[in-house]
Amino acid sequence: MANEFPATSHFMDGVLRCSRYAFGPNRLHYCGPDANCEIHSYINESASDPGLRQLLREFQTMFPYLRHIADVNGIPDPFDERVVEAYWLGNELLEKINAHAFYRHLIEDQRIRDKIGAKSFELVAQKIGQGAVPHHSFHVFDVWKRAGRADHEHTLEWMDECRISWGTVLTVDGPTLTVLTEPLTLTQGKFALGNPMERKLVRT
Repeated sequence: MANEFPATSHFMDGVLRCSRYAFGPNRLHYCGPDANCEIHSYINESASDPGLRQLLREFQTMFPYLRHIADVNGIPDPFDERVVEAYWLGNELLEKINAHAFYRHLIEDQRIRDKIGAKSFELVAQKIGQGAVPHHSFHVFDVWKRAGRADHEHTLEWMDECRISWGTVLTVDGPTLTVLTEPLTLTQGKFALGNPMERKLVRT
């Protein structure tokens, strides 16, 4: 396992970048192994080794998506920084995703149909025909939505916390940040961004 991928700087940068994005959802126990403290230590030290890669491989949803993006683009390393960026933020690698292959990936590798049921999966599959790709937001807003109740207050809050978001830092007070950000809203079954609001966050 330790020698599966070469220890190039591209690999190391990708692993660290992936750990930074994955840390938030993992800290909230939304996905990945119970290893938040270990991942946090790697991030604080800006250190990467095969141990961190193995922790990220244990994200049973994220890692198969990374592997699928890498395979489609002929990239041997699922933690290549370009692959990591494609999954979490989006880039040109997603343009090569084949709808049929992605459909089979969700069934065979992710086993989404088994997890959410055939009826709900067909609703997810329709999004593939409309251009959905293996991006983090696709899983949060379509797959996770079907697994729970999107109209439930807590479920909407969870999706808002899990998605990759942005904001403007207004103040810094020790370990606390006050950020102006747009919350996720759901109106008549449609997701949107609400009016900007201030949120207090704890820096990690």
